Amino acid sequence: TSYSDASTKWSDIETAIMAKADRKLLHKVAFVDEYRGKQVPDGKKSVTLRLTIGSAEKTLKSEEIESIANTAIKRLSKTLGGEMRTK
Repeated sequence: TSYSDASTKWSDIETAIMAKADRKLLHKVAFVDEYRGKQVPDGKKSVTLRLTIGSAEKTLKSEEIESIANTAIKRLSKTLGGEMRTK
């Protein structure tokens, strides 16, 4: 779950994450849920995403999976100013 500007479109989030992704490992990013409420700062929305990560060649180690997910979060942050939700 991450915060992004309330005006950010889902397609922009998907593009930001997938644009430079290694598609052999990060297959898909899917929208799960959006929340706006008192726990979310004004002008922001909380977005829950599902990343489909895997390899046809080997079983991925948890460190590899975490690295792919962290790279997706960094891309979202750098491109759209999104940030990980901590609460």
